[in-house]
Amino acid sequence: DARGEVRKLGFQLLKHHYEAGRDGGVDVDSLKESVLDCVKDGDPMVVFVTIESIPALFSQGNRMAIMALVRCLRHEAPSVREAATRVLGEFAIRGDLRAIGYIVPLIDHHMAYVRYAAIIALMNLGVPGDAKVLEPIKTKMNDPEIFVRREAVTALRYLSVRGDERCVSALL
Repeated sequence: DARGEVRKLGFQLLKHHYEAGRDGGVDVDSLKESVLDCVKDGDPMVVFVTIESIPALFSQGNRMAIMALVRCLRHEAPSVREAATRVLGEFAIRGDLRAIGYIVPLIDHHMAYVRYAAIIALMNLGVPGDAKVLEPIKTKMNDPEIFVRREAVTALRYLSVRGDERCVSALL
């Protein structure tokens, strides 16, 4: 709708000012707070655009940004939950157990593309051999959607340790 488009353009302007402000002249901290306030907006499009821009505005692993993404994991719009899951998996630091803990429940989400994003996020955040990541991914080997199953195989291959019986048995 028009209101969402205006907000989206406003956000793009904020992002532009942030990028210009890195060289001085703009209160970057205030700008970042304004951006994080956008995740509380009721318009899914505004929240979606905000989520997508977090990696460009914050340093990887920034706790405030991560907590904003975590709030979005419970958003009513599945597209927002998927975006938050995907960006959290790219933005948090590998091995971040809190981020992993927030993502694991989404592996059983009713929307297949959210489950798919959760597998990718766990693959990005997990360390090879970590049961906290491998066990939930293994449950998706029998997912009704082939693209979810295919990503589960990829994730198991990526996160397994040579000879790991847990992964071998899941793949057979």
